[in-house]
Amino acid sequence: MKKWALLTILSLVACHRARARSEQTHLALDAKDIRLLLERKGSLGSAFLSRPFVGDLMLVYVVDMPNRVRTMNEHDRDALHLDADGLDRLARKNLQAAYPAIHLVAVDESPLLTNDAGDDYDAALLALPSLWQPLAHQLGSLVVTAPARNRVLVSKKADVSKLREATDEAYSREEHSLSRTLFEWSPSGWKPLP
Repeated sequence: MKKWALLTILSLVACHRARARSEQTHLALDAKDIRLLLERKGSLGSAFLSRPFVGDLMLVYVVDMPNRVRTMNEHDRDALHLDADGLDRLARKNLQAAYPAIHLVAVDESPLLTNDAGDDYDAALLALPSLWQPLAHQLGSLVVTAPARNRVLVSKKADVSKLREATDEAYSREEHSLSRTLFEWSPSGWKPLP
């Protein structure tokens, strides 16, 4: 085995075994069907920590390290001395601190908006309702999609047909696709649109 390959493997093992620190705890969004597929295949390994979010999306708790992101497991949560709700609060707090605002830009000449950064946490910002409330108030109605981890698309309810088209295109094109579902904002949370 080549020396660089062995060093890479050892680095990955050490990274996986590294204990999660509270400041590294974040949350991400993933498709619920990914977890079901892994459970059916029996390849879930040490179960990653997740909970249902809305529609076909789930929250996945992750450890954000300098060189990679990995899913959290029960050993990580126990090392932080947190229960499931405490972990959720910590992950949301850290995500909010890292992303205090949503930065959206217009999509070409359309009435749609999208994120401008392309970061793997962009879709997870849906889990922070305080970020979306001002935009919902400004637009009057707010419909959002998370076709991929690094992509959100936004429109008014009146522009849903254009949003569906853009969502289908992004879902097919982007890496780490998540969902084609449209979610409507309400003060009590997101609701899937039929």
